[in-house]
Amino acid sequence: MKVIVKARHMNLTPALTEHAEEKLGNAIARIFDRPDVKIEIELSELGRSDDGLNKECRVTVFMPHSNPVNIIEKAEDMYKAIDLAHDRVVNQVKRQREKKRGGARATKGNRPGDAAPDAPETWEKEVMEFESSNPEA
Repeated sequence: MKVIVKARHMNLTPALTEHAEEKLGNAIARIFDRPDVKIEIELSELGRSDDGLNKECRVTVFMPHSNPVNIIEKAEDMYKAIDLAHDRVVNQVKRQREKKRGGARATKGNRPGDAAPDAPETWEKEVMEFESSNPEA
């Protein structure tokens, strides 16, 4: 897995880089650890804003045979923006991975309403009851 941390309109400190790699990179690695997965983390300073949310964390996760996952989070503190992005990106990567796997993977016998694979079906039960009630047949 490849993790790229970039900064826009600000200086990227080693502590901030480490926090982003640890929080986002390690979280994705636990869910989907393959060598062809690429995570781009872009941290940027937006300037002055009326609501005080001037730090932005953009996370893009590129997974093979799948659409990229894009998350944008804004906060008043960069560490908080990274933490907020972590929660959302983990959920999105899990969802994308399940889509790729085929959803809930319901197979015959595992769906609600299906008989257990070893249990006889209704018509088989009726035949067994009929045979046991008629000894000459």
